Amino acid sequence: MNSDDQTRQPPPDPGRPHSVDEFAGVLKTLWTWANMPSYRVLAKRISSDAEAVAVSHSTVADIFKPGRRRLDLDLVVRLVRALGLSPAQVTVWRDACVAAHAATQRSESV
Repeated sequence: MNSDDQTRQPPPDPGRPHSVDEFAGVLKTLWTWANMPSYRVLAKRISSDAEAVAVSHSTVADIFKPGRRRLDLDLVVRLVRALGLSPAQVTVWRDACVAAHAATQRSESV
């Protein structure tokens, strides 16, 4: 563990976003917390698992774009893992993404 790890703040909590668009914004805060790795670096991290489908840097960039109505849950899980979260933290973010999708569906059906 280096000194940066000892002084690093805990990752942001995703909370319970009210939409997928809001969740994408919260993902951006996680990306900032992770020292803003380039989308190319993230794409390489995400694609490094032998069983994973490779993703492009433009696919990674699209995750953070405002106006989202849905996200690929598997890709979100791989992204937050690539941003340095522990397995327990990844689960919290996964659950928040699922909740955001449900909230978006409810609001669109009204």
